[in-house]
Amino acid sequence: SALIAVAELHAHKLGNLPSAIGAYQRVVSEFAERPEARRAQLDIVSHYFAQKNFNQARLEAEALMRRWPASNEAAQARFELADALFGQRRYTEAVAEYESLSRETHDPSLQALVAYELGNCYQELGQTDRALGHYYSALAQHPNPLLVQGKIARVRARLHRLAPARRIMNARAAAGPARPPDPADSRDDVGRMKSNVRRAKNSVRWASEEVLAAPTTNTDAPSPSLVEAEPHEPTEAVVPDDGAPTP
Repeated sequence: SALIAVAELHAHKLGNLPSAIGAYQRVVSEFAERPEARRAQLDIVSHYFAQKNFNQARLEAEALMRRWPASNEAAQARFELADALFGQRRYTEAVAEYESLSRETHDPSLQALVAYELGNCYQELGQTDRALGHYYSALAQHPNPLLVQGKIARVRARLHRLAPARRIMNARAAAGPARPPDPADSRDDVGRMKSNVRRAKNSVRWASEEVLAAPTTNTDAPSPSLVEAEPHEPTEAVVPDDGAPTP
């Protein structure tokens, strides 16, 4: 009992969880046959979980379940084990542990806690409808019903936002798979494309023939406006014998 008192002092007064774990481990090793050992082992699991050392918490929970499988602490250890798997984002494995515990326990409060955690798992797995069902199952016996009601409200709001998309998906599923393309349609498309290519080639050929058949003009002849005028020689006036110039 002195070791347990030391462990609780470190855990709850000093906040020194590693020292508390060390004291609890001494209780487990030195007093294994006493009920305090099972409780100490469960506290070890809880303290590792509080430090977010989920892997070690899982290992310690499994050790408790193997050593004292028929004890009440074993059921609580399974709950801690599932919580540790959830903390590691191993949601499918966590669901298996929670569901196994739900089948084994007859404690209504523990079943409510399990149902709530199952709702959280299914939320993470994207199975919103199943999550909502588990939240409703947890509501009556859960120690914090306001927490559960908040989860229910958020899930219902999400389902409301997703309702239009789900209706479209359901309508598509009811309509069946889309008809595969008909090979005949593809052949028709190819035929139309070839016909368009032939028409384009003919248009180019006809345009070329028209250009070749058109009369040509001599572009080498100089333009009249560009031909220089011949220089004009001045005409000398004829002078008559009387000396007066002839007009």
